[in-house]
Amino acid sequence: MTDTLSLKLVHHVRIVHGGTGLPYPRVDARLVEPAWQYWRLRQRGADLLLSVDAVFAGREPATTTLEVASDEEQLLERFQNDGVAQVVLHRGADADVVLTLPTAPVQLEVVLTQQDGTPRNGRNVRARSGALNVPLPEVGGTNVYRSAPRAWDPALQPYGIFVNGTKRATASLDYTRPVTRVLVIDP
Repeated sequence: MTDTLSLKLVHHVRIVHGGTGLPYPRVDARLVEPAWQYWRLRQRGADLLLSVDAVFAGREPATTTLEVASDEEQLLERFQNDGVAQVVLHRGADADVVLTLPTAPVQLEVVLTQQDGTPRNGRNVRARSGALNVPLPEVGGTNVYRSAPRAWDPALQPYGIFVNGTKRATASLDYTRPVTRVLVIDP
C-alpha cells in the first residue's frame, strides 16, 4: 500500500517592488524560526506559495512568519531595510497577501536647456501626476532643478515635467540609482 501526498495551498504571497509597483521576483525567501515542520515553501517568479500536506492542514500554527530579501546585492542600498521584509501570516486568513519591498527615497533631477544647449535657469519646474505636484527647485542658480529625496507613488508614473506651467517632458524614476536625471529642452 502506498500513501500519497495531497498538498493544500494555504498562503500565497506576491512580492512587489515598492518603487515600480511591479511584481519583483528577485528575492530569496525563508520561514522564520521556529518554523512549523510541515510547511512547504516554493517560489514561482514573484509569488511565494506556502503549502502543507492536507493530512496536517488542521494543525497549522496560529501565525507563521516569512522573511524575504532582495537577492540583487548591487541594489540592496536602493531598498529600505537593506531589501529585507517580513510578513506574518495568520491561520485561516491571509490566503492572498501582497508584500511590498519599499525603496529608499530617490530624487528627480531636471537639466534644463534651450534648443541650442544654452542653460535655462530661473524657471519654475515641477513634476506632476494626478494630484501629486512636486517642486523641483533650482540648485544654486544653475540650470539644474532637483526634488528632495522622496518615496514616489508607482501608480502615478510617468510624471509630467512642467516648466513655468507648460508640460515639456515626461519621466519615470530609475530605482537603480539615487537620482534620476532628465534633460529637458525649454525653447
